[in-house]
Formats: sequence, structure tokens, C-alpha cells
Amino acid sequence: IRKFPPSNDWGVIIVDNCSQDHSFNKARKVLDDDARFDFIEAEENLGFAAGNNLAISKSSCRLILLLNPDTCVTDGAIDKLISQIDKHSDYGAVGPRLISENGENTVSFGWLPTWGGILSDAFLPSRFKNPKSGGLGIAPDDSISEPLEVGYVSGACLLTTRETWELVGQLDEDYFAYFEETDWCVRLKAKGLKVMYIPDSVVYHFEGRSFVGIPYKKMEIFVASARRFFKLHYSPSLGSLYIYSNVLASAMKITYLTVTGWWSSGRRERTASILAHHRAFLRALIKKIT
Repeated sequence: IRKFPPSNDWGVIIVDNCSQDHSFNKARKVLDDDARFDFIEAEENLGFAAGNNLAISKSSCRLILLLNPDTCVTDGAIDKLISQIDKHSDYGAVGPRLISENGENTVSFGWLPTWGGILSDAFLPSRFKNPKSGGLGIAPDDSISEPLEVGYVSGACLLTTRETWELVGQLDEDYFAYFEETDWCVRLKAKGLKVMYIPDSVVYHFEGRSFVGIPYKKMEIFVASARRFFKLHYSPSLGSLYIYSNVLASAMKITYLTVTGWWSSGRRERTASILAHHRAFLRALIKKIT
């Protein structure tokens, strides 16, 4: 942010969720002499929703930007988001195109759940999905060049106004991580406001760094949040479809990769990572069923 700041006045509140890797002290050492940065040290890991709520409760700014610590903004990215939300009074929240460290598009937005979207998410390879319709998590392709109204934008980088935040309410702290921004955007849309994906604003997202080496813990939290989201906003049948379709899909993918994935030595590391993901996901899903 200091390298590519917004053009208007700005400040940053950094919340430390009881980290154990000395990163908070390192951040303070680098930034303590910059009055634009404030620090809050939590006594426990509050989770994504409560951590952001805490920071926002200590602020008084007109605009609010949620920004993950595993992100890196690019030149003009924040200004492009601000420009869109300032020009359109019906835009309740906007989010950028998120890209991985190797420059590939990663999950930036999603649509709200439908029967078709859940089934395509579970069983269709990403190359066959239409990024303009269906699916909870979309890594958009370059065919989207104009602002697009979506179901939700990723909480890794989400801009809203203070007025909208107070209208919708804070993030639901019963989500420790995952789905809290989706839940918030559902509530925002119920107020008649739009959620917009802004493709010319680009932010790097080094996704999943908080859970490196512990895929099952990540998936357990993810599935718990998914269950809560579906229970709050959708019918029991749609929630069951999400759980059982992903059980079947993960089991199929594990079987396929186990049989075919190790034959090519160049794919072994990638296959091992995908297998670990699906095994953790399947285990977490089955635990919720049983």
C-alpha cells in the first residue's frame, strides 16, 4: 500500500490475530514510524470476521477496504475500486481481479448458490465453467473486461462505504473463516445494493498461506462455514446437495488421481497437493454428515 497508495487520504489498521511467528513484531518494526499505520494486538485468534470487525470499529473513515495480509496491491488498483464505488450510488461493494504470484487469475468472485451452480462446481473442470454464470468461486478469464454484477466478491480485497457497512451490519462472527464475505454480500443485496467485480483493478493474492501444511484444519473450517451459510440463507435440500455432491466428486477425483496421477514424474508434486486437498475436503465433509 505504501508503494501503490490510493490518491486520497488513507490509513491502515493491522490486527494481529495472536500470531505465533513474530510477524506482528516485524510489521511494527517496519511501520511504527509511519503515522498512517495503527496496530491492534488480539489476545486470541479471533478469526477473519471478528478481526476485521474489530479494526473497523476503531476506524471512522468514509471508505472501508478489507485487505488480506497475503495480498499485494498493484499500481492504481485501489483508486479504480474507489472510482467505481464513488460513481455509482447503487454499488454496495466492489472487488478486484485477484491473481496468483505467477500471474494466473484466481478466485475473485462468485455467484450465489443454485442447483446447477453447485453441481457444475463439484463435477465440471474449471475450463468448462462459464465465469459469467453459476458457481460459488470463480477465477475469471479475460473475457470479462467491464464491471460485472456478481453474487459476492472475495473478502481478500473488498471495498465498501461506511454508510453501506452500517446499513448491512458487521461480518457475522460465527464464521471463523470462509463464507463470511458471501454471507455479508447476501445481506447487502437484500438491501437493494449491487456487488460488483472490477476487472481492471488487479491485486495479487497469495492464497491459502494461513493454512500451509494443515489442509485438514482449513477444510474443517471451510465445511463448517459452508454448513452455516446454507442453513442461514437456503433450503435444507440445497445445503444437502452441496455436501453430498462434493462428497461424491471428491471421492471420484481421489480415485482418478490415485490411479493416473503418479505415472508422469513431472506431475507428482502437483498431484500430491491436489490429492491432499481432496482427501482433507472429503474427510471434513464426511465428519459433518456423521
